[in-house]
Amino acid sequence: MPILLGMEHQPDIDRLSVTEKDDLIRVLFAQVTELTAKIAELEGRLALNSHSQAR
Repeated sequence: MPILLGMEHQPDIDRLSVTEKDDLIRVLFAQVTELTAKIAELEGRLALNSHSQAR
C-alpha cells in the first residue's frame, strides 16, 4: 500500500461520517503496519552493512 499521497493535511475529523472515520482508521492502520515492516527491513539492512564494514 503506498503512502497516502494527497493527504498532506489532516482531515477535519469533526466533519467525517462514522463510515469515513472507520475507513480512515483502516487505511492508517495498514500504513502503520507497512511502515513498521519497512523500518524493520531497513534496520536489518543497516545492521548487515555495519557488520560487513566492521571487518
